[in-house]
Amino acid sequence: MAESASATTITVTAALGGSTRFTTDKAITVAVGASGDGATEGTDYDTVSDFTITLSAGSGSVEGTFSMDPTQDVLDEGTGESVSVTGSTSANDTVNGATLTITDDDVAPGDIGLTLSSSAVSESRRLPR
Repeated sequence: MAESASATTITVTAALGGSTRFTTDKAITVAVGASGDGATEGTDYDTVSDFTITLSAGSGSVEGTFSMDPTQDVLDEGTGESVSVTGSTSANDTVNGATLTITDDDVAPGDIGLTLSSSAVSESRRLPR
């Protein structure tokens, strides 16, 4: 998603691999953002609260949505910044996460120029020894 984008609804899908299903409902807590991400929650995008999606007994997948609202800035962040989307269950089932990238739209800064307050100094301005 572009750094300049308005708030956008993102769909997250939890899907079981293979054909085996759970016999009971499975609540999956979804978290958006982690401390090691390239994007910083509250700075690069609005905070997203954890939310729960429930995989019904016998079902192979479930979807949930959240709103992602990136923050437009003037910082050159290279090709973009990553945001982790992770899941967990109370039974500690393995939940493979996903990554969302906020694409930077700022160009790299130009050359750094130096200036001097004076470009010449007279020899007669030497200090006595």
